[in-house]
Amino acid sequence: KFWDDEFNHDNKYLRARIRNNLRPALEFAIGENTYQALAKSAQILQSDQDFIIGYVQNELQDLARSAKFELPLEISISRLGKIHDAVRLRVFRELLYFLGAPSGKINYDHLQRCNSLVIDYHGQKKIDLPGLISLSRQGEKLIFDRTVRKV
Repeated sequence: KFWDDEFNHDNKYLRARIRNNLRPALEFAIGENTYQALAKSAQILQSDQDFIIGYVQNELQDLARSAKFELPLEISISRLGKIHDAVRLRVFRELLYFLGAPSGKINYDHLQRCNSLVIDYHGQKKIDLPGLISLSRQGEKLIFDRTVRKV
């Protein structure tokens, strides 16, 4: 039997605002079955995410065979350049967390700056990243190292 929770009607709760305001507005603007279409899209995106995560894990395992995952860590530019952007950004993210970046502190800008050293290099200087990690390009290698903060 369906249960009508009194909090479902109280707009001080986010879930109630979504149910009472956002859902009807979406269906008015986009059409009926908007919620079902969003749910199907979410399932497709989850499947895509699962595939990409598996691919990232394979790339990390391949990288681990050629280098120890400790600082300083050197990775070939040509090796990283062969990886699709969607995967390479996640590889950077996972590497940074593994090397000591605090949980939740790596953002899109950090990843784009790392990526630019591979796909758009024009002499950029060392990048300081969360967790006292630095990344620089030296010739055809990326070097992850420990940042020394000046006092």
